[in-house]
Amino acid sequence: MASSPPAIHLREPIRGDRPAPTPSSNNDRLSLPYLYGRWHVTHSTLPMWRGKQNVRITYSPYTHAPPTPPPSSPNYSTISPPAKTTLAERIARDEEIDLDRHRPRDEVHIENPPPRLGTILIDDLVEYQPLNSSRTLKVIRGTDMAIGGANEDDYAERLRMWQWRGRGLLFLLTSQWQILGFGEEPFRGGKDGKGKRPREEIEEELPEETNRWMVTFFEKTLFTPAGLDIYSRDSRGLSEELVGRIKETLGKLQDQEVSRLAGELFEVVMEYVGGGEEDA
Repeated sequence: MASSPPAIHLREPIRGDRPAPTPSSNNDRLSLPYLYGRWHVTHSTLPMWRGKQNVRITYSPYTHAPPTPPPSSPNYSTISPPAKTTLAERIARDEEIDLDRHRPRDEVHIENPPPRLGTILIDDLVEYQPLNSSRTLKVIRGTDMAIGGANEDDYAERLRMWQWRGRGLLFLLTSQWQILGFGEEPFRGGKDGKGKRPREEIEEELPEETNRWMVTFFEKTLFTPAGLDIYSRDSRGLSEELVGRIKETLGKLQDQEVSRLAGELFEVVMEYVGGGEEDA
């Protein structure tokens, strides 16, 4: 008898007018290694991805001088980082590091760091191509700051909710997003079961026939409506069965906005050709 597919666990989004959700199990515990790497946006409700293709987001250890938070930023609780870590992972959390002395991502080990520090920052790189110009690759660079979760003293829970801030000319732009759920599925080669493109290498080791997925919720800003994204670690995307189950689970959430958005998810085109990089 064939085994049943694993259950889809999606959380209600964190809102200011109701208590934050409680983790259902250890399988609901997020980590930075899970988040790091390239994700492909396979489905979305955000209007900005209509007329675009090959939308992908790469999260990586923070490698830049910390941005100055706006006066309205919340007070972020402090955590103790691991005893040994790289410069890239510590650069935003140790004021004694001289950024001019090290290249980004140099493997500089810091023994027994002091238990001050606090803010969790990661690099956020968005890449996409217009549907009518497959030779042009546009990029949006930003920084994500963890801003809590169901329990701000819980490291894994703090990774559930983030504030994005753009870099360069986009520095004044901010948005907040949350991770509603994540998981794995046996990889069957995309929608047709054959695999339309070669499997891409990803940073952490996974079984060859395993793919990862994630569902994110973006809050409304002055420039964009609230929206949902579904991510796949593999460029060939997720099975239609899994996407259908994710949509069904989203539609059953009590949050009326998310439940409504579940019915508005559209497929994002993924046809990789390549092209020159260009800031959006």
